[in-house]
Amino acid sequence: MIVLVFSGLLLSVPPHNLIFYIILLVLAVFPLMTGARSYRIFGMVAVVLSLVLIGLEIKGGIRINRERQKRIQHFRTETENGTNGLSSTAQP
Repeated sequence: MIVLVFSGLLLSVPPHNLIFYIILLVLAVFPLMTGARSYRIFGMVAVVLSLVLIGLEIKGGIRINRERQKRIQHFRTETENGTNGLSSTAQP
């Protein structure tokens, strides 16, 4: 639970919180396997929550990577064309 709260307070972008969610998953498996019934229920909820957060983190990382690639491609085409819309190879 502490790791989940801590990861929400971090100012990072996906997938940098992925390691915290994997740690949460590993820690949630222990009460799921070796606890009383109430601990098993809590462990199951924590496992499901951590899997959902891992999936969202991966999806967010993919989205950010695609946006970054689009910006790089846009920057390259702008650089090739010049900043005023004219070709950079054109002579005055």
